[in-house]
Amino acid sequence: MQAVSARSKVGDDLPMRPPKFRLGLRFKITAYISLVVMFTATVLGWFLVRRQVHEIAEHLKEKGAVLGRNVASASEYGMLTGNRTIFDSIIAGLKKEKDVAYCIIANNRGEILARTPTLPHHIEGISQTAAYEVTEQALRTEKLLIQSFTEDETRTPVYDIAAPIMTQKISSSLSGEEVVFGMDDTSGSKGVTERIGVARIGISLDSMNKEISRARRTITNVTVFVVLLSIGITVFLVRVIVDPVQQLVAATERVASGNLDKPVMINTNDEIGELGASFNKMTDDLKRYRTALEDYSRTLEQKVEERTKALRLINEELHRTNEQLETVNKLKSEFLANMSHELRTPLNAIIGFSEILHDQSFGALNEKQIKYAQNVVISGKHLLQLINEILDLAKVESGKMDLHPETFALADALTEIVSFARGLAAKKEITIRQRISPKIVTITADPKKFKQIFYNLLSNAIKFTSNNGLVEISTDIVGDFEISVSDQFILRRYVEFCVKDNGIGIDKADHERIFHEFQQVDGSHSRQYEGTGLGLALTKKIVELHGGSIWLESEKGKGSSFYFTLPVTENDTIEPAPSPEAAERRKELAVGSNSKGRAEAVLVVEDEPHSFELISAYLTEAGYQVAHATSGKEAIEAARLIHPAIITLDIVLPDMDGWTVLQELKAAPETSHIPVVITSVLQDDGTGFSMGAADYIVKPISRQQLLDRLEKLHEFTAKGRISDVLVVDDDRQFVELVATMLEEQSFCITKAYTGLQAIEYATKQRPDLIFLDLLLPDISGFEIVEFLKMEETTKDIPIVLVTAKDLTDEEKRSLDGKIEAIAQKGHYGKNDFLGEIKRIERLVTTRKGEA
Repeated sequence: MQAVSARSKVGDDLPMRPPKFRLGLRFKITAYISLVVMFTATVLGWFLVRRQVHEIAEHLKEKGAVLGRNVASASEYGMLTGNRTIFDSIIAGLKKEKDVAYCIIANNRGEILARTPTLPHHIEGISQTAAYEVTEQALRTEKLLIQSFTEDETRTPVYDIAAPIMTQKISSSLSGEEVVFGMDDTSGSKGVTERIGVARIGISLDSMNKEISRARRTITNVTVFVVLLSIGITVFLVRVIVDPVQQLVAATERVASGNLDKPVMINTNDEIGELGASFNKMTDDLKRYRTALEDYSRTLEQKVEERTKALRLINEELHRTNEQLETVNKLKSEFLANMSHELRTPLNAIIGFSEILHDQSFGALNEKQIKYAQNVVISGKHLLQLINEILDLAKVESGKMDLHPETFALADALTEIVSFARGLAAKKEITIRQRISPKIVTITADPKKFKQIFYNLLSNAIKFTSNNGLVEISTDIVGDFEISVSDQFILRRYVEFCVKDNGIGIDKADHERIFHEFQQVDGSHSRQYEGTGLGLALTKKIVELHGGSIWLESEKGKGSSFYFTLPVTENDTIEPAPSPEAAERRKELAVGSNSKGRAEAVLVVEDEPHSFELISAYLTEAGYQVAHATSGKEAIEAARLIHPAIITLDIVLPDMDGWTVLQELKAAPETSHIPVVITSVLQDDGTGFSMGAADYIVKPISRQQLLDRLEKLHEFTAKGRISDVLVVDDDRQFVELVATMLEEQSFCITKAYTGLQAIEYATKQRPDLIFLDLLLPDISGFEIVEFLKMEETTKDIPIVLVTAKDLTDEEKRSLDGKIEAIAQKGHYGKNDFLGEIKRIERLVTTRKGEA
């Protein structure tokens, strides 16, 4: 039993072999072709036999019909005269016809006047009158009757042909009595044709059956010959084709067993020959690869050992480097801790004593002495501020800075900061204006760090504002810009602070740079306005430690606006229901960038972390605010709360597909205006555009591609009241012409080529304007206008008819009040279209003002 089990186990490890009995390729091809030939020949033979049978049967019927008419015509005179000799001669003549089985001649009263000695089975044994009546009903039409009967079980079937014997009665004008003449009378007298008897002839099918049997034998022999010949030719051709294939099979078996030395010898000049040559080349390549692999295997172990040793040395070096870095970092922390004390202590003394001297507490000083003391105080405070900034920045970078959040009254903190800054502002006669939201009562943050942030921004604004300038402070409540913890979407609110000035402004290229350490706008400003460039860098890090964000809006020569946000906590006192004015303000802040280049908020709907990180990096680098949603439900909630300027939407989401999210966003009035850019691996831009997507980008997405698309959307939004235009025409060239003219002016064009597409795009996308052709293949333009004006969501969309049709007065009256203009094709150019858009734009604005 153990031996058997061992053999079984070894057998299981061997490769499976084909069964001993198998049908070879040669047999299969020969069998398939032979079956096709046999089937074809059989069908053809059957068809030929059927055709032969039909032709012979028709010939016999025709022959019987001719004999029937001849007998009926010959029997007419005998019927009229009662001369039976004529009937006997007719019967005698018919006996000479080999295909005539029987003949019966009967008068009009049903009496049999003449017949052949033998009668068929279906007539024999019945009375003469009954024999006549058998055909009486069939002969009422006075035409030939052909029927098929079998005489008995041993004799062949016959065609039974009944022919009426007809004559013509002619009235004599001399005597007034009827005189009977033959049917061939040519006197020209008018008369009445009537039947006077019937002749029945039976045509035997014996000769036809014999002819059919001969035809079957002939066709069968020919079919068998053709089949055998075809099989022979097939066997020969299959051998020519299959032999090289069998050589290839044998060669593959040799290669599978490891024998690569013997090439396959195929000399045919066809595809199999090419296959053989390719197989030989593959075999040679395998030999070379096997030789190279054997050589590599011999040296692999040595290479692995060498690389393992090198990696071990690198790891040891990295470990030593890491220890050194930790030591340096520790020394740095100790140095900063010591410097914090060693530097501030003498500086405080210098500043304190200088202030005492400046105050003349121990005696009067002259003007020069007072000025020098004041310079010492100012320089000391400046140096102390610089040291504090350096130490604080180092603490933040090393993670040593601790926040001590408290809940405090926002108005009190801002009053203190502004009061402290008014001294700086008064020197330049700068006005500080506050616009504080009454909804914000208290906030939670580190009070000292908050004042440091705000004072830094406020002092910078005063510093870079010219004399008699204006600095404005404002606060508001905005929505969440992030997704929170534990894979759950938590909707949070932020307090947004803004410090705005009308000073020198900052070029867009420097917006990111000034938040880096020791960076300012340029060297000349550093000298003119002083400063080290640490203030904004430190401010940014402190804001981020609080869980907020900071950004800048500015243009060269047009002032600057610095924004930063701090999260609202449970301890903060915030008005629960914002007023309509505040909601409108929040919407304005969330959508798009204003004329001063404020960063737009982009909601990225993406469940794949790596894709979100890539898109977020692109957007953040370009200055956008990035919000994140990992599911469809989160995306809809975030869009309703923060009102982003643009939404990028993936189609494949965990809870619902992107099409459903897009549909809900476009259906909700508060989010329908937000442009949605589809970012997906699926190529289905037709569905996306038809459902209202502003753009469609197929992954993978490059940085330049994404930013170019968003910039284009921004241009469309900033263009004016009319940005989205739907062009409807079945003439594709005209649609492309109009689209090209308008896209040059940054209009967003949607193209529709049928009436159904026009209605679908208009109801889903709600364009600002529709250019509509009247003559469409499925629905007329009149019907489209009626439908759109009846729908609540599309009734206010302006429509301009562009058509080559000359409208009647009735058609114009039906469109009165429903369209804005009628444009004739061929008379409208680029300037005309743009002028019409501007005119409608002013018209819509006027209507809204009147409403």
